[in-house]
Amino acid sequence: GPTNEPEDVVDEEFLRNCFSYQLNGVLKHLLEKAPDKFEQFFQKQTEEIPYIFQTNCEQIALILIKRFEPETWKLQFRNQLNENILHHFITQGFQHAVSYLLDNHEIFDLCLDENSAGNTPLMTMVSQNETDMALKLWDYMYEVDCFRLVGRIKYRNKSNRNILHLCTEFRQCQLLRAIVSVMKTQA
Repeated sequence: GPTNEPEDVVDEEFLRNCFSYQLNGVLKHLLEKAPDKFEQFFQKQTEEIPYIFQTNCEQIALILIKRFEPETWKLQFRNQLNENILHHFITQGFQHAVSYLLDNHEIFDLCLDENSAGNTPLMTMVSQNETDMALKLWDYMYEVDCFRLVGRIKYRNKSNRNILHLCTEFRQCQLLRAIVSVMKTQA
């Protein structure tokens, strides 16, 4: 018979409100107890902004990217700042989510995308002073396609800065050394 469990009364409006009002405890519970309903809602989501871009909670973002396929969480979506999911996680400070994406998904093309300021995710990360994650992102990109990466080093954003400028501006010396080292070997 009917129960009083929240997952039994969930509909799209309820789920949308949980994201809108940042009801993270309820969302975590529903993701654990009723993941199939979540996937149904994700597949037919009518919202302009995917749910994964609406959460302010890294735990929720991690659960979503671990449990569902990239098509479900709208991998190709761009927000109003033309940020992809990688940019978004970086600006939100979701280091574990970024790390999970790098370790478990082929996202090299997302690494080259530019937001409305012309910044790639690596440029965004450098400006956030995330040294370890910036190095991890660089290493990922170098490992996947060093030639395309090297070709992008001189790329300048809308402020006419390239990754070398940003590394010096934000004192990202380790990353700067890694980039210069690669440039020397490719010369």
